Amino acid sequence: RLNLIIYLTEEWEDAWGGSIQLHKDPYLPPSQDEIAVVTPLFNRCVIFETNEYSWHGFPRINLPEEKRHLSRKSFALYYYTVSRPAEELGSEHSTIYVEQHLPETLAPGEALSGEEVQRIRDLVFTRDQHLKRLYGNIKQLNDELNDLKERFKLQAPPGVADEPAVEPGRDPSTGLPSPASVSESDDSDEQAEEHAVDRTLLDAQLQQRAQQIKLLEQQVHELKQSTSWRVTRPLRRLKTLLARQ
Repeated sequence: RLNLIIYLTEEWEDAWGGSIQLHKDPYLPPSQDEIAVVTPLFNRCVIFETNEYSWHGFPRINLPEEKRHLSRKSFALYYYTVSRPAEELGSEHSTIYVEQHLPETLAPGEALSGEEVQRIRDLVFTRDQHLKRLYGNIKQLNDELNDLKERFKLQAPPGVADEPAVEPGRDPSTGLPSPASVSESDDSDEQAEEHAVDRTLLDAQLQQRAQQIKLLEQQVHELKQSTSWRVTRPLRRLKTLLARQ
């Protein structure tokens, strides 16, 4: 429910990357996404809530040559509670850091510096990795869903079948329970109950898998609709063409 980070680095500058950034909403246009930056300096403490909207990340660390001996050090504490408000509940997942917006200097007709080109390449690469992971999760869930359907023979509900003239376990001539069915009736009832329980659990599992797939597909959609994803589409196409040569 709560993250607490104490930084232990005695020397650091924001220009070196690695400064934690707390976002208002990374899916907003860059000009509307309010970002609070905290430089990871010694004895500085950051505390923030952990929920589906506590967006945070940090720029890639790129130390100057004379500072390569430094490293960003911190001590992190994570606080848990038994429950949380219903409006803050979400599917279980690991931390997914917010990626950086495209450079503000990126505009039609403007020449890009080598540093800006490299930054764009890094952003495209990172987003490609996110998509690869999300597509992999969707494939895994679909495989599990199909496996469950195959194992329990769950197909689309068939049409209404003709009911048998005589119930199973009854004498066709009299319609009365046969001796064998009377002795096995208790076992049959238990098996029917067990099957009903299995079916209920399976239905719950299938519903959970379907919800997970829907959530992952929504995450892929949001990523593709993000500002930086749309802007970098021509660069990704160029990257694909170059890879084919």
